[in-house]
Amino acid sequence: MSNEIDTEWDVYWADIHWIHENFDHVYLHDHQKINHFRNHYELTRKDLLVKNVKRMIKTDYALFQEEFKKNPGSIWIMKPVGRAQGKGIFLINKISQINQWKKDPRLTRSSSENQDQVETYIIQRYIDNPYLIGGNNN
Repeated sequence: MSNEIDTEWDVYWADIHWIHENFDHVYLHDHQKINHFRNHYELTRKDLLVKNVKRMIKTDYALFQEEFKKNPGSIWIMKPVGRAQGKGIFLINKISQINQWKKDPRLTRSSSENQDQVETYIIQRYIDNPYLIGGNNN
């Protein structure tokens, strides 16, 4: 493929590494979109998303509690930031369940590098009927 990129397109779909190599200094028209953007992982990794949201919202737990109280009976999902494919997730419908969970000794990960490090979780309202592409949520 030549180094020159054709400009007659609306959506460009390619591997993330190829895009970074070829689109770093290319001007896009308003109608043109690329399937990846620089530092995308700041939004797509749960732990980095939490870090960035925390910078924007300093009182996130208080905000969660307020939202929780506004929506009695809602189901919430707890997700570990460092895992994927549904590993370590669980559902809650009472704030007291978070307090019980925090007291659980199995929460602490023991490893030679990080003795007694508590795994970070995020919480969000559970979507019981999500929009699925091709019948999959993967």
